[in-house]
Amino acid sequence: MRRQLVGPAGLGRLAGSPVDRYPTGVLHPVEAGGGGMSGLDPAQATQDEDELPLDPAGRRAPDGFASAVALPDDEEDDAPAGADGSPGPVAAQPVGRRRYVPPSSVGVSFYVRGDARLRVAASAASYRRVRERGASGRFATHRLDADSTSGDADPGGGPERDHDGPGEARYERTPFECGLVWPTGDGDAPDGLERQVSRRPYRDGDVLTVAFSERRPAVAAGAPPAEAGEGKAQLDVRRRPYGDGHILTVVFANPRRSGAPWADRAERSLFEARLECTVESGELAEYPRVDPALLTDEEQEIELRYRDRRIYAIGHGAAADWSLEPGRPPRIWSECMPTVDVPGVTTQVASVLDDVLVMHDIAEAPFEATLDRFDAFVDGYDEWVGEQSAAAGRFAAGERETAARVCARMDAARDRMRGGVARLRRD
Repeated sequence: MRRQLVGPAGLGRLAGSPVDRYPTGVLHPVEAGGGGMSGLDPAQATQDEDELPLDPAGRRAPDGFASAVALPDDEEDDAPAGADGSPGPVAAQPVGRRRYVPPSSVGVSFYVRGDARLRVAASAASYRRVRERGASGRFATHRLDADSTSGDADPGGGPERDHDGPGEARYERTPFECGLVWPTGDGDAPDGLERQVSRRPYRDGDVLTVAFSERRPAVAAGAPPAEAGEGKAQLDVRRRPYGDGHILTVVFANPRRSGAPWADRAERSLFEARLECTVESGELAEYPRVDPALLTDEEQEIELRYRDRRIYAIGHGAAADWSLEPGRPPRIWSECMPTVDVPGVTTQVASVLDDVLVMHDIAEAPFEATLDRFDAFVDGYDEWVGEQSAAAGRFAAGERETAARVCARMDAARDRMRGGVARLRRD
C-alpha cells in the first residue's frame, strides 16, 4: 500500500502524471500567496469562526460551499417592496470561499537538553517528463485534457495525451538526497546541485537555512557571475531556547513556485519526501506539553488517560516518529503514512459474570435470579470505581481535578444502573 500511495510502485518510466498517481508524501510547489502551508487559503484562514457568512435563513454556511442558497417562499415575501408594490430584489448574501493549499514542506519539532548536534538527512524523488517520438518519427508533444484546463482545475494535474496518437505522457524518476550538520551547516550537495548556507535571527533564537539549487553555469573569465539556478530543495533548522536546552524545528521544503498555468506541476513537485534527524550530542527529552489550563476538559482527560505515554517529537505536515535504541543515537523522522498495530477489541471481561448481559440467558433465567445477577454486576462495577477513585487521590495536584471529574461520571453511571435494577424490581 505504501508503494501505491507514496511510490514508487514499479520500475521504469511512469505512464501518466505522478501527481495523480501518488497522492501521499508530496511537497508541491509554492502557491502564489499561499505560503506553501497545508490548510486554507490565507485570505480565509484567519477569518474568525464568528464571522463566517450566514445563509439567508441565518444558518452558518458550511465550509467549502460557495453557491447561493435559494430563499424559501415565506422569506421572499419579507423582501423590501419596489415602487410598484412588487417584491424587490433580494440582495445576494456574501458567501466566503475556501480553497485547499497543498503543502510544500514537512517538518518535525523536538526538545534537546544540553549542547545539541544534529545530523539531518532528507530524501525525495523528482519526475521529469520524457519526450518520446510518435508514430510519425517526430517528437510527440503532450497537452492537458480539456477537462483539467478549466478555471478550477489543478494545472498539470490531469493525464496528458499525445498529439501524435492516444497515450499518456511518461515520466522518469530521479531520487536524490541532501543533508546538513547542525549547528555548523556543513554537508555535501547532491550531484548537479550547489548549496547556499545562511543564518538569521528568529525570535530569541535563530534559523539555519541550507538551500540546494541547480548548479550555476560556468562563465568566461572577467564575465559577470551567472545567476543562481532554480531552487531544488531547502532545509531549515529553527532553534528556540527552552529550559536547559533548545526546541528545534527541522523543515524540508520545496522552494519552487507553481509557475504558469500551463506548466507541468509534476516536474515542480517533490515525491516520497522524508526527513530524518539524528541527535549526535545532547539529550533528547520529552517534548514540552501544553499548560493544562489552556486545554478543554476533554483534552485534559485525554492527557490524563495517556499520561504514561512519552512524546518526543511532533510533526508538521506529517506524523513524527522516533527510535530510542540503547547504545545508539536517538533518531526522529517524518512519517507521511503512519501505521500502528491496533489490538483486538472484545466484549469479554475476565469475571465470573461474563454472561450476565447475554440476552439469551436473561430471557431464559428466572426473573429474580436475573435481577440478583444484575446487582452483583453493579457491585463489581462499584468496586472498580472505588479503586479508580483511590488511585486518583495519588495523582499530582494538577491532575486531581480532572480525575475527580471522570470519577464523578463513573459514580453517576453506577447510580443509574442501581436505579435501573431497582425499577425492575418495583415494576
